Amino acid sequence: MQSKVQPPAFIASEVKSLPRKGPKGIARVHNSRIDRSKTDTARFHRHQAVVIKSRNASALVVRSVAGTPDDLFIPLNGIGLDYDALDALRVNGTEAVEVEVRPANSLDLCVAAWKHPDPVVRVSMWFGVFGAVTGLIGVVGMIF
Repeated sequence: MQSKVQPPAFIASEVKSLPRKGPKGIARVHNSRIDRSKTDTARFHRHQAVVIKSRNASALVVRSVAGTPDDLFIPLNGIGLDYDALDALRVNGTEAVEVEVRPANSLDLCVAAWKHPDPVVRVSMWFGVFGAVTGLIGVVGMIF
C-alpha cells in the first residue's frame, strides 16, 4: 500500500518583512521548499497560490509563493511577506509568531476575493457570483 504524500504545508515560526520595492502579492519561502520542475508534490511549485493563516488572529491572506533571491535570507522555518499581508495578519514582521502556510484550493481563492480589501476585486467577485446564480436560474427555468 502506497502512502499518500502530504501537501507541502508547514508552520512558519519566523515572519520577515519583505522590502517595499519588491513585487506585491508574493510570499517568499526558503528555496528548499520550492520545486521548480513541478514534479515533487511534497514541495510548493513556483507561483502556486498559498493560504497564510495567523494562529494568533483569525485572519488569512492568499499569496503566490516563490523562493528567495540571493540578496534575501529566509530561514527554513520562516516566510517573507509584503506589508499588506503583514497588516492583514496583524503581525509586524519582527516578533515571534506562528503562521500556517498551505496550498490554496478554489474555495480559498473565492473567499479571499469575496473579502478582499480592494473594492474592485470584491465587487467583481460579487458580480460574478450574481451572474452565475441568475444564469443557473435561467437554465433551470428553461428546463422546467
